[in-house]
Amino acid sequence: MKLENFSQNLNQNGVKQMKITYAIATLLVTTLASFVQATPNTSELTGDLAAVYLNQPIAIEAGTPIMVGCSLARPAVFKGEVNTAVTAGASEFTAYGTNVFDGLALAGGTEAEPTSDNHWVIEFTSGPYTGLVKQVSGRVTSITVTAGGSGYVSAPAVTISGSATATATATVSGGAVTAITVVSSDTGFVVPPTVTIAAPPTGVQATATAVINGFSGSTVSVAGALPVIDKGTRFVLRKDHTLGSLFGNAESGGVVTKSGLTSGSTSGSSDVISVINSSGQWVKYFYRNGNTGWKLTTARSGTDRQHVRVSLGTGVLISPIQSKTIGLSGEYRGTRARVTLVNTATILANPYPVATTLGQSDLASTLAKGSTASSSDEIRVLQSSKFVNYFARSGTGAVSPGEVAYAGFKPSLNRSGTSVDETITIPAGGAVLVKRAGDVHDLTFRPQYLAQ
Repeated sequence: MKLENFSQNLNQNGVKQMKITYAIATLLVTTLASFVQATPNTSELTGDLAAVYLNQPIAIEAGTPIMVGCSLARPAVFKGEVNTAVTAGASEFTAYGTNVFDGLALAGGTEAEPTSDNHWVIEFTSGPYTGLVKQVSGRVTSITVTAGGSGYVSAPAVTISGSATATATATVSGGAVTAITVVSSDTGFVVPPTVTIAAPPTGVQATATAVINGFSGSTVSVAGALPVIDKGTRFVLRKDHTLGSLFGNAESGGVVTKSGLTSGSTSGSSDVISVINSSGQWVKYFYRNGNTGWKLTTARSGTDRQHVRVSLGTGVLISPIQSKTIGLSGEYRGTRARVTLVNTATILANPYPVATTLGQSDLASTLAKGSTASSSDEIRVLQSSKFVNYFARSGTGAVSPGEVAYAGFKPSLNRSGTSVDETITIPAGGAVLVKRAGDVHDLTFRPQYLAQ
């Protein structure tokens, strides 16, 4: 650890700030020493030979739900530099080189049933936004008619979900829809949107699916607005995590071999993984034994959902059937962690291999703060199997490590109550649920000083 980092922290909090930084750095050294270094997964695309791969142990107890963070990454598959400076609010950037993203595609299917694990993230690794992770998103490039229907006497209206500007027109021949042409597209689609073709006066309604892509030559689109990014800023491209990549997609003797989760013939005999979808709904999965794959708890005979996304920097809720220690493995990212709150509800992973308090995390610097919980981003912490809500109240009385004044973290039901900045802890490997207030924005944890 560089000694100059201590002098950088001698701000208005003085020695107190230095002690907190020293404590975190000491815990990082101690905890990392107890971790097991993992061998890079050879089934992944080629990773960075200089990267550190770790196995993170997480103790879980039967019958006690636990929030688990996804902070260890899949290997970097491409390293590059930004070729042209990016202005604030842009949703794409161009990398140095010619056609550097050729051959890459985004996952097809739907959010609940992706057809591949082609979920991608960009992570910026230099400059003031080091650690910023952005999901690669795309625009609708084409729409495929899957069933032409019957009974159409004129071209029906075509609706593309999730966008006010994406439009398309249908072509009808012989009473059936034969083609759909994209007239205008929109950015920001992480998974293909739903395409709805209006029903005919009589007959059978036609159906279609959209194809999206976020890569074009050396340009890549991302979900959520970008900040100002300087030319020459370095970045890496990774595949994002899925249920299969994070926890494994094979079992032996009732155990998912990669992570140690319990598999079973039903959700009642298995550990259950709950993921929050883009609509803010909990969707539950379990690994069905016999190597039949990840199944919805409501459809144990359904398709394998191994490609359901669990994005880097987010997490899941695990409901264990047995007490044990599971293990998550991946590349340790010793940087500041920045996550974009694309959805109104997002699970936010603790990026450190040690526990942190709400106050030490520096989340208060970037959380939306208001005088009430309803006007603020809410932090929902799982305590005794129930979510308890807190918010960073605007005002004075506390100062975040990033030197932003606020009144302290308060219980949502008692905004004038005692601050909980140093009493509420996010455990190592843990996570909290964030309910976003207002527009899409980023949340930032304080830098991990050991990595600097």
